[in-house]
Amino acid sequence: LAAALLCSRTITTASLRAASAAFRRQYARNAMETLEDSVLYHIPKTSSAPVVQLIHELQLQEDIQIETLSFEHVRTDVKYGALNPKRSVPALKLRGGASYTGSLIT
Repeated sequence: LAAALLCSRTITTASLRAASAAFRRQYARNAMETLEDSVLYHIPKTSSAPVVQLIHELQLQEDIQIETLSFEHVRTDVKYGALNPKRSVPALKLRGGASYTGSLIT
């Protein structure tokens, strides 16, 4: 759509706004699809708490599973260590297997 608008001789502000809005809708849809079946690992009352709050405020609980952990689990669990070698929270694991940790999430 944007390429067609740029090729035409008459580009109006309204057409640019329409193309921009269409792009934002498509981007938002693709971003939400990547969050489906994701898992957020967190420990209550830590830096992961605001992320959990945001998930609830945006009503994403159906897309993102929230798994509450303990400090002991984060420190000793082999699977969590493989997901997050720094053993910090929060950690987000996407459906495709990619994971993001710490300040990339907060």
